[in-house]
Amino acid sequence: GLDDAGKTTFLNKFMNPKAPGTSPQPTEAYNMHDVKFGGIKFNVWDVSGKKSTRSLWPRYYSEGGVDAILWVVDANSSDERLEESRKELDSQLRHPVLAKKPLFLLLNKCDLPDRKSQQEITELFKVDAIKKDRHVLIKEVSAKTGKGVKESMKELAKELKVDLKEQS
Repeated sequence: GLDDAGKTTFLNKFMNPKAPGTSPQPTEAYNMHDVKFGGIKFNVWDVSGKKSTRSLWPRYYSEGGVDAILWVVDANSSDERLEESRKELDSQLRHPVLAKKPLFLLLNKCDLPDRKSQQEITELFKVDAIKKDRHVLIKEVSAKTGKGVKESMKELAKELKVDLKEQS
């Protein structure tokens, strides 16, 4: 996702649910974490969403290998910012390494009163068209409070177990 969507806060809350939901410093390039959950070891790349670093994303796909895409959306952001996020996601989904990989749209900041609804974001991101090429899961989360964080990762673990079985 874009910068300030809550990617690092989401990951921090997942790795340490009891920690306060404070805002970390913006990620400058990327951080890698090995996380074990649901019988699967995740190698998670938390990449900067700043405009100046987005051109580096495809390099990370090749280096790290990709089994799934977690795209964090700031559901409380402006229409312009949501459109920017949608366009960036569309661009990234065209990368050959990401073909057919499951997409998890995490609608962050769902604890805020003026956020966009799941339905609004589903329509804006044209999820029905994306579903033609891959499995898509959409979850409302709050990285700050922890709402939906563990449940989202459970769904991811379940999806990846199914994919791994089908590949063997």
